[in-house]
Amino acid sequence: MLDSVAVPDRPEELMNMGAHAEAAAALAHADEVAARVRRQGRWFALYAFAFGAATGGYVALLGLAPMDWGLKVGVFTPPVILLIAVLLPLWARRRPVAPARFGWWHTAMIAGWLVCYGVVIIVGGSLMIDVAAWWVAGAAITAAVPFLVGARTLWAAGGNAE
Repeated sequence: MLDSVAVPDRPEELMNMGAHAEAAAALAHADEVAARVRRQGRWFALYAFAFGAATGGYVALLGLAPMDWGLKVGVFTPPVILLIAVLLPLWARRRPVAPARFGWWHTAMIAGWLVCYGVVIIVGGSLMIDVAAWWVAGAAITAAVPFLVGARTLWAAGGNAE
C-alpha cells in the first residue's frame, strides 16, 4: 500500500504537497462558510412571508370588515404600518447575514407589492367597496409577490425558513 504513495525526494516538492493540502483545507472551509451563510440568509424568506401575510390580511380586512371605510382604514392601518414599516425592518437589521442580492430582491419585492397593493386599494376603495370577491382576490395578489420572493429565497438557500 505504501508503494503507491509517491514520496518526494526534494524539499521543495515536500513543501508543495503541504501547500496543496493547505489549499484543499482552505477550499473545504470556504465551502462550509458559504453553506452556513446561505442557511443564515433564510431569514429573508421569513421576512417576506410575514410581510405578505400582514399586507394580504390587511387588504382582506379593509374589504371584508363590516365597518365604514374610513373607520376600517383608521383602525387597521396603524398596526400594519407598525409591523411592516418598523418591527419587520428592525428585526431584519439584526440578522447577521444578508442573502445574495438582498438589495435587489427586497426592492423588487416592495416595488411589485406596491403596484399590486396600489391597484387593489385604489380600484377597490373607489369602485369595489362592497365586492367581497375583489378583496379576497386582491388580498391573495397583494400577498403573492412577497410569498414568491420568500419561496425563491428558500430555494436559493436550499432549505426551510428558520
